[in-house]
Amino acid sequence: MNVKVIHFGCGSLGMGLVVPFLSYLPKFNIYLSNRRHEDSALNHRNLLLREQKAYQLKQAEKIETVNFTDFFYFDEIEKLKELVTEDTALIITTALKETGVDANIGLFSDLLKTRIESGISKPVLFLACENAIDSETVKNKIKLHLQNNFKSDFEFPLQIIFCNCVVDKMCNSPRLSQNQVLVEAEYYDLWVIDELPIERAIYYAGSKLDDLGFIVKELKGYVTFTDMINYYVRRKKWIINSLHQTIALYAHEQNFPLIHKFVQTSFGTLIARKIADDVYTSYHFNENSYRYNIQDVRKYISDFLIRLQEFPSTTATALTRFKNGNTLEAFYTDFHRKTGENATKYYSHTEKRLQSIDIILLKIVEMIATKKYVE
Repeated sequence: MNVKVIHFGCGSLGMGLVVPFLSYLPKFNIYLSNRRHEDSALNHRNLLLREQKAYQLKQAEKIETVNFTDFFYFDEIEKLKELVTEDTALIITTALKETGVDANIGLFSDLLKTRIESGISKPVLFLACENAIDSETVKNKIKLHLQNNFKSDFEFPLQIIFCNCVVDKMCNSPRLSQNQVLVEAEYYDLWVIDELPIERAIYYAGSKLDDLGFIVKELKGYVTFTDMINYYVRRKKWIINSLHQTIALYAHEQNFPLIHKFVQTSFGTLIARKIADDVYTSYHFNENSYRYNIQDVRKYISDFLIRLQEFPSTTATALTRFKNGNTLEAFYTDFHRKTGENATKYYSHTEKRLQSIDIILLKIVEMIATKKYVE
């Protein structure tokens, strides 16, 4: 059997991790979809993807070609509807950042509504591969949209399955190279999917969702399925994301366009280690009752700092959310909830300050107050 995959978003993480993983599977047909751009360079990138149906992925010094079946713009709704109404299992993945997801809830709702009304019983697996919004949140947004616009008592049928997931791979923004789209990424990669919604769907639907078992079997060569997704979420989104973006902020202030060049300096190494220690302390102070391996988290952090020294990740890519007031405030709120509040609790219990966290929060507040965003 063949499985159709529609991936929304042609940014760094989607094209550096999600699409390549799925393209390795011979029975998966990949369709890319992206919004139209007014920016001529970004629009040209879309046109190349549409014409060539391939792009280059560079990992370490190795370059490979990632092929896909076709490319559609978000506003080519009838073509997208044709895809979702074909009698085959379907995977929908997104890598759009939270603002992009929110802007396209109407599109996702329309496509899933069309799929449901077509009467196809084969499964749909929806995976939001985002750093700041999970699949369950997207599900609730789509459900609310459908309830408000079509049917007040709408509920998703069993074959529409939303699974939270975690993706971890440093990738730079796609760029043009010799009239091809090129994505540079580190060699390390991790994609973890929550298996519990899948198990529940199979339990209640039985043989009606046999295709779902096939999808899981195919993915297992590249993806980790777990019943502890919250552990992976906290480890990646609460620790590594905070580290990456705050170290990138220091690199930007020191005029380093590449983060690894900053981290390789004595000052950069000191800053990175201090932030890592404080973020870990904050995390561990709040999470000490949670089911996880302390040594595993420590090693994950240490390994990430090594990855940060080795891969030439651009400061601009890491600081995308620092480029305007709305996204910067969203980052501040997220960082404060995950790290700042715990640092305050840590101080109230120990009378010790986690100074690097205090400084980062003050830096971001100053940027918001003075409207001095990252260019």
